[in-house]
Amino acid sequence: MIDTMSRLVFIVLVSLAAVQSFKSSQQHAMVRLVAERTAAVPGQAVSIGVQFEIDPHWHIYWRNPGDSGGPPVIEWQLPDGFQAGELQWPAPKRIEVSTLINYGYESDVLLPLTLHVPATAKPGSEVTLAGHVKYLICSDLCVPGSADVKLTLPIAASAASTSASAGAPSPAADLFTQARAQVPQPAPRTWVAKATFGNRHFDLSVQTGKREASANFFPLVPSQIDDSATPQITPTDRGIRVGLRASDQLTAAPPTLTGVLVLADGKAYTISAPVKGEQVK
Repeated sequence: MIDTMSRLVFIVLVSLAAVQSFKSSQQHAMVRLVAERTAAVPGQAVSIGVQFEIDPHWHIYWRNPGDSGGPPVIEWQLPDGFQAGELQWPAPKRIEVSTLINYGYESDVLLPLTLHVPATAKPGSEVTLAGHVKYLICSDLCVPGSADVKLTLPIAASAASTSASAGAPSPAADLFTQARAQVPQPAPRTWVAKATFGNRHFDLSVQTGKREASANFFPLVPSQIDDSATPQITPTDRGIRVGLRASDQLTAAPPTLTGVLVLADGKAYTISAPVKGEQVK
């Protein structure tokens, strides 16, 4: 139990210092670290994220950047016991730059992740999370960027403890809702995905149970498909077919074709389609 004085101190921490997020101003982007909740709880996970506010006509990259570029990475400086999970990646867009096709984000984006809070975190205290973000941002030219970001969170005894909105949604909570709606989900178990390979082309078939008006496919494995070749989309009675030209760098037919399928409604799914067909020639 937290005594009365500790409760008062905690209320002050939440009301004055909850979710102190420090922006880092860099060329063509603002980068900051944000949290979904106003406090962390010992032994429980909390969602945090790296937010990019990108200047018009510039873009950053997805986990597979396509023909060129590279995704953002973060080097953490966390207190003992705190552990950061992997970045989650909202579905990207195809970005044409000269003769190249890249996969990335042309508007503001949040890359969420899970922060594991140790059970030893002391209620009534606060914790500062810090990281060094490296990224490549491009328009007609590319600029390597970096940003030092940090975030201060109070530690609550429980998500419902003390008043003062401990564990309540932060001002950035809507960004997490929007990002999660765009992060690819595993394909439903009822779907059937398969691919054939021949004449240096993939024919990907995904049966979703209904006719899909359109789709886009983003490969998760670099150098499997020719990113600059426009996918050939054909609706079927039970789903969608996607024709993809193989990358010139592909030296062996892969056992599976893995990627993100984005349907007409904007929902994104991760699929892994077994590949049948001839060997690469």
